[in-house]
Amino acid sequence: MEQGYDRLSRVEQLAEDNNRMLHAMRRAAFLGGLFKMVMYVIFFIALPYWAFQTYLSPMLTNIQSTLNQVQGAGQQIQQPISNLQGFNVSEVMKAVQEKLQAMKDAAASTNSSAPATSTTTTH
Repeated sequence: MEQGYDRLSRVEQLAEDNNRMLHAMRRAAFLGGLFKMVMYVIFFIALPYWAFQTYLSPMLTNIQSTLNQVQGAGQQIQQPISNLQGFNVSEVMKAVQEKLQAMKDAAASTNSSAPATSTTTTH
């Protein structure tokens, strides 16, 4: 009977050891999963947010201010162009051509009234 009792106490001790090991494995799995989740949050949420705030946010602010300056300059250019809506280009071109023709005629009349100079070369 004592041999059966020893065997029973040995099985009980093995069961308790097994139970302790299972609890330790569960605890390790839980803590490992928790650590893994924290690492994923750091790598996929905190790190990109930090990089955005540190590097991209100042660049985007500069780009936005430059874009606003360009838009302001475009509006300043657009305003005089809109004032030219009633401007007739063909009339201006005719006036310029007439002035050019008058200048050519004046230059031709000046050249014809000037005395002819002869250039003689002696050898």
